[in-house]
Amino acid sequence: MMQQLSKILIFVWIMFVLPGSGLGTAQPANQSDQCQVIHNLAAQGSKGSVPVIPDEYLEISRWSSSLPCLIDVLRRLARNIDRETAQFSENDRSRYLSATGAMRKVIAMLRAADKSGNTSTNIIEFIQVFRDAHDTDVATVLSFGARSIDEIMRSDALLILGNVIDNKTVCASIDHLYDPKISANGRANLLAIVSVVAPWAYAENFDNICRVSNFIGSKLTNEPSMQQTKAIVENVQKRLNSQTAATNQGVYLPVAERACYRYPVEWANKGPTKYLIYEERRPSPSLENCPARF
Repeated sequence: MMQQLSKILIFVWIMFVLPGSGLGTAQPANQSDQCQVIHNLAAQGSKGSVPVIPDEYLEISRWSSSLPCLIDVLRRLARNIDRETAQFSENDRSRYLSATGAMRKVIAMLRAADKSGNTSTNIIEFIQVFRDAHDTDVATVLSFGARSIDEIMRSDALLILGNVIDNKTVCASIDHLYDPKISANGRANLLAIVSVVAPWAYAENFDNICRVSNFIGSKLTNEPSMQQTKAIVENVQKRLNSQTAATNQGVYLPVAERACYRYPVEWANKGPTKYLIYEERRPSPSLENCPARF
């Protein structure tokens, strides 16, 4: 499992790089029409079948105009997911896999282009286009996907969210980690996703990631079944501690990146202790027992 996570998250280092001018920059004039076609295509599944988005929408000249449409397919599922079971309906599962399957194709195409050109320009552009179009609703849907009982849904979510998660949306994945019903696979996937942001998390996210890693760590035992999760928690804390006095952990989120201030918390704040906190005031260190803030 750890090897799988490492392979899927292999490109997370490019979070630090500004987007370049890669492939797929052409934008059709009728963006809304294209999105409507993609929505209709993704909705054509029946009895568990998954509609395949035609390659013509995913090719070099069109992927960047199709990606926001695919993201919107996911966004529209956010309010439909059963919070008790954390599962999608059959029709919504079909739409989800149609969209994420198309995204996986685009990622594979761009990685191949980068490999042949000995660059990372194209996958960087994918991440930037995705981030420009996504929000906490999309991160919520992919977080549900990352903890699904469906292996393909989990794999797609880990690949996509593990590359595009950022300070603006990480709260959705953190929140899921406080759901007492989350499975071991779901917890491992979401911890791996959250760990991506840890080395460059702003103050609010630094503290929230620290709290969730301590929350989970405090519940682990020495049983063999817990060792994988324990290793991931230790990795999260190690990545938090890679920050210094001069990095983001000492700076509050920029106003343009404060979507998490408006995120409707589902699980983290249900009890007497509020764990997912977004405000320009750091809670007492004694409450958090978190890594040093320099």
